[in-house]
Amino acid sequence: EPAPGSLPGEIELAAYPELRKLAWQLKDNAWLRPAEVAGFNARNRRHLNLEVIGEGERQLMETLDQAFGRVDGLKGRDASRSNACGGG
Repeated sequence: EPAPGSLPGEIELAAYPELRKLAWQLKDNAWLRPAEVAGFNARNRRHLNLEVIGEGERQLMETLDQAFGRVDGLKGRDASRSNACGGG
């Protein structure tokens, strides 16, 4: 898994189950450039199951958000979800 603030040259989707689900049309052994993964993530984030996402996958997505300029990261989405449900 990438260190905070760094991205690998390519990302193995099989290592990140929720991202893998977003890229269902690709082969199981697909490797993608960070920009490609960020694109899948940005277009399909609403389909992510944040209840089961692992810390390494969450960190990757936050790093992608930082690198590619997404302003409503996972932390923000978690907060808005809590508020929408009457919590937090």
